[in-house]
Amino acid sequence: MQSVAEQAPFSYAAPFAPSSAQDTGTGPAMPVPVASEPTPVPQTGIGSAPTSVAADAFDPYSFIPRGIISISIPSTKRDAGQQELFGYGNRIGAEIRSFESAHSDVVQILKGFFDDRTNRTKAAGVIAAGNDYEALGDRLAAMDSIPAEVSALHAALAESYRAVGKNMVALAYATTDKETADAVLAYDKTADEFTKNFVSLVDLFSARGVKFSSIDSGSMFTFNPAGL
Repeated sequence: MQSVAEQAPFSYAAPFAPSSAQDTGTGPAMPVPVASEPTPVPQTGIGSAPTSVAADAFDPYSFIPRGIISISIPSTKRDAGQQELFGYGNRIGAEIRSFESAHSDVVQILKGFFDDRTNRTKAAGVIAAGNDYEALGDRLAAMDSIPAEVSALHAALAESYRAVGKNMVALAYATTDKETADAVLAYDKTADEFTKNFVSLVDLFSARGVKFSSIDSGSMFTFNPAGL
């Protein structure tokens, strides 16, 4: 017993981790400590452990799984109501995704306009974008086969797109500082209302248990916690 207390009857050699700092996995690279000289490890107890171990052998990141872990996802069974909402979500999602892909430069257009509000070419770009938002609202409002339980939210979202577009156009036509300030406040108000209507639609899908995979157009109505 005295011998065991004074000296452990075993030795432990940690597994060697790759010394290269380059990660060959598909996941994000992890920082790996790199040592230039091996660190001596005194041999104790029973066994024949090596007399020296590289410092990066104790790299804690070597125990973390890297890359993407693929798991199978069982197919989702939906009742009639869920299937109707699922189809609706994909239809409206495809319409909005297509619009956003074609108007990915709206932020730059607005920034360029506010940097030089007297430039009529830049103002024309804002007007064109605003008209397109209004047109999107019109197309959504004209959609048919809208499920009854989502019809009010759908109409509100369509109207939000119209209002955002209308107030975007008003920004370009403002001439004085006061008119510009009023137009900005009006635009911000409609943008906030749009956000509320969009989130309400997301909440409805969630409450009804309607889920979209990453390849579904309706996935835009699914919030990813990892991206928040």
